[in-house]
Amino acid sequence: MFDFDDLITYAILLLSSFKNVSNWVHNNIKYIMVDECQDTNSAQFVLINLLRGDNNTMLVGDVNQSIYAFRNAKPKYLENFADTTPNTLKLKLEKNYRSTRNIINAANAVVKNNKFGTKLEMFCDNEDGKKVQLYQAKYNYAEAQWVTSEIVTTHMYNKKEYSDFAIIYRANYQSRLIEDELNANGIPYVVFGSNSFYNRKEVKDLLAFCKIVVNPFDVVSFQRALSTFKGIGSKTIDAVINYSVDNKVSLPIALDYYSNNIATPKVSHAMNQMLSVIKRGYVKCVDIIDNVFVDTEYRSSVALINTDEARDSVQVMDEFRSLIDSLETRKLEGKTYSEMLDEISLLTDAKGDQKANSNAVKLMTAHASKGLEFNTVFIIGAEEGSFPHSNAIATGLDEDIEEERRLFYVAMTRAQKLLYITHCAYKKRDIGGYDSNKESRFIAEIPDSLKEYTI
Repeated sequence: MFDFDDLITYAILLLSSFKNVSNWVHNNIKYIMVDECQDTNSAQFVLINLLRGDNNTMLVGDVNQSIYAFRNAKPKYLENFADTTPNTLKLKLEKNYRSTRNIINAANAVVKNNKFGTKLEMFCDNEDGKKVQLYQAKYNYAEAQWVTSEIVTTHMYNKKEYSDFAIIYRANYQSRLIEDELNANGIPYVVFGSNSFYNRKEVKDLLAFCKIVVNPFDVVSFQRALSTFKGIGSKTIDAVINYSVDNKVSLPIALDYYSNNIATPKVSHAMNQMLSVIKRGYVKCVDIIDNVFVDTEYRSSVALINTDEARDSVQVMDEFRSLIDSLETRKLEGKTYSEMLDEISLLTDAKGDQKANSNAVKLMTAHASKGLEFNTVFIIGAEEGSFPHSNAIATGLDEDIEEERRLFYVAMTRAQKLLYITHCAYKKRDIGGYDSNKESRFIAEIPDSLKEYTI
């Protein structure tokens, strides 16, 4: 019944409460090595000190790659160890074996703007290589089109495998436009560290709401949409479906009957929220999403949770709304609700075999990219508010921006031969119109001699 946190917590209690246990550990374990030590949180560092006692300890880590503050991992634990532990020898391992000289120098130039931490000057014996390639698109969908076309061209004419390419972004929701373009061009891809955008729970939930509005006899979509409401379990849902079948009425009619005649007040309240979405008349499919956001607690309940996971979930919901709006206004004009939703369903169903294809473009967040390397890397969405993230900017704290800068440094140093950094001038608003974007401050921190704009 112990999870990983329990294993740490109770090991701390054991070692700190029973001297005979800690003495046994210190007498029998003379050498301890901690790898990736920049990722340790406060409890883990307490455990490290309890395990080692006065014995020999080696910590291996890179303060510049400390990127897990949301897990309470702080670079200060590794950084301060040498200052607080007598007879500690600090060795700097600054030679890089992965990237070209231009990529290393550009990454150094960015991360040196951080004030905290031991300064490292990475170097390599590799070739200079090409300068960091910058590209500004007018719109975010045009950015995705350009990145995809660059991959297609390089694959065809330079004979590079798809597995040579990685696309890195700050937040999960940003994969959607890239996935659309890769799918449209028949390019295989794998999403690392999370589900494909179209396989996200939020996307499938909202799609289910749309489908039950379009087809009031869609049992699968009805089950999924109704199960998103707290207090409504599988037995209740089955009872509503059985009433629909037995009485040969639509699912909304069955739900209305159950809500008014059988359900408890709490369950009835949730069912009435569902009915308020289903019963309304809609001119556009995007209006269905808006009414889910307004008439139910599906989005608002998550938005109240102050965690990275919750914020990511909300961003995925909002991106799905943008997708529906974009499809209705730009790509699928003249198609019925049902035809449009079928197109999206095909995208959610087309991802099952992607992970089996090793020769595929890799998509991932900057956090998921740590420890990996690729011939060619695209860092997309390099704009203020995206990378660095708006949450870090909003706090006004130097330490939050420094974490974002370390994260950008990690993304840059995943590239072996060629690094692209792209951004767009405008992004479409959910309510219509466009917002202008400001280029990420991290791009300005790369010296002009190490970067060039491409077309």
